[in-house]
Amino acid sequence: FTLEVLGDPSALADSFIYTSAGDSVSFFQMVYFIVMSLTTVGYGDFAPRTLISRVTVTVFVVVGFSYILWIQFAFQQAFVEAREGSGSYNPWSTETPHVVVVLCSAASPKQSASLIDGFLREVLHNEQKPWPNVVIMSPLFWDADKSGTFKQYLLEHGFEQRQTSRIWFIVGDPALKKDLDRAGVGFSEMTFLLPDVGSAVPDEDDENCIYTALLIRQRFPDARLRLMLLRPESKELALQSGIELTRCFALRELKANILAQNVRCHGFLPMVMAMLKSADDSDMEFALSLAKGAAASPNRKTNTSTADGDASIATAWIQDYVQGLQCSLVGFELAERFDGMSFGEAVATVYEETGAVMIGTFADGRVDLSPTRLGANMVCFALAPSVKVLDPVRDQTQAHTNWRRRIFEERARQLKGTRLEGPHIAASTLLGFQLRGTLVGSRRRSGRTSLRGDRPADRYSPSGMSGLGSDGASYEEHPVLNRN
Repeated sequence: FTLEVLGDPSALADSFIYTSAGDSVSFFQMVYFIVMSLTTVGYGDFAPRTLISRVTVTVFVVVGFSYILWIQFAFQQAFVEAREGSGSYNPWSTETPHVVVVLCSAASPKQSASLIDGFLREVLHNEQKPWPNVVIMSPLFWDADKSGTFKQYLLEHGFEQRQTSRIWFIVGDPALKKDLDRAGVGFSEMTFLLPDVGSAVPDEDDENCIYTALLIRQRFPDARLRLMLLRPESKELALQSGIELTRCFALRELKANILAQNVRCHGFLPMVMAMLKSADDSDMEFALSLAKGAAASPNRKTNTSTADGDASIATAWIQDYVQGLQCSLVGFELAERFDGMSFGEAVATVYEETGAVMIGTFADGRVDLSPTRLGANMVCFALAPSVKVLDPVRDQTQAHTNWRRRIFEERARQLKGTRLEGPHIAASTLLGFQLRGTLVGSRRRSGRTSLRGDRPADRYSPSGMSGLGSDGASYEEHPVLNRN
């Protein structure tokens, strides 16, 4: 209203051309007419009168309106493609670290949903804050028929918005550098290569993992890789290809070893799970609600419900178990007052002062579960609810995460030495270690004395821990497990 009352200033005065039809037209008037027509407003304050101008305007309006629809469709398609994996990893903050998960299976990634679900729930657990960003790279779309997206799967399975905002799903070929750049492999904190655990062709999946690892190592020499293979034979192939032993493991071999040790030492599997799995108060409430529901459900055979006393017993052991799950494996540096103290005395002292259970140390490039003497500032591991609980017994002059830096530096030094020796040295060492385990097992079966003290080089031990071997035979030499 105000602009119409004031009128045009002299500097913006419009110049008109008078037509034979008696109309006055100008350049700005034509722009105004085109915008009103394309936006379907159409005030009607101006309209062409000649036949040729009407035909021209009709063509221009149809073409212009079609172009606007094409732009809208392009934006919508780009949004859909980004949701389905055709985008790139673009973090909102360059200071936030991220990890990359490369799926090396030729099958649909939806078949590995349980593996991906467990990985994400552990990485993005409330006890693991601050959370990193997670980039999942797959050669195929999440669903083969594109009936659903990966984000829909996350929301349907209870992931919160603050968790899904840290997850990227990218569809690309791990063999192409441009797709690896889209996932940010070159500057990631860690890159995990995972096969399909239920694959009908495990050899092909393992070969894809090894091949992808070699390509990534060639293009990004400083990339930190972790390979999960399926068959033990594939681990030997990875060693011969140049993948370090501490960077890969065979899933079936690990599962068989843990099951065997759990038979020999009851409670071994729950202990390992408690050390590696995170749990908080919400997990405890969920487990207790399931226990109460199971205790109150009717018995199918007798059609009766569990008594109140039995229900309380059923929930009691679950509560103790979940409380144990709240204690995870944490590292710290011992205070100077523990210098020269025996491991048993240190375990008792740490437990009395903090309630944490110290289980081992890291020295000379290996993890020792039963050291003899301790030193000042030695890196130790304990089962505790959090790192802060260990403040009374740790070195207060160092940061909470300084122990990680020391381990990384030592492992980097070992990795450099392994690369200088070459893959064949590592493969032959592993072969000798497996042969030794076979001989030890045969001697034990024949009733002879075990070969105590003749341990292999821990540096090539498949588990990276002293006395823990890939075939399970060397567990019998472990003093802690022997006491159990």
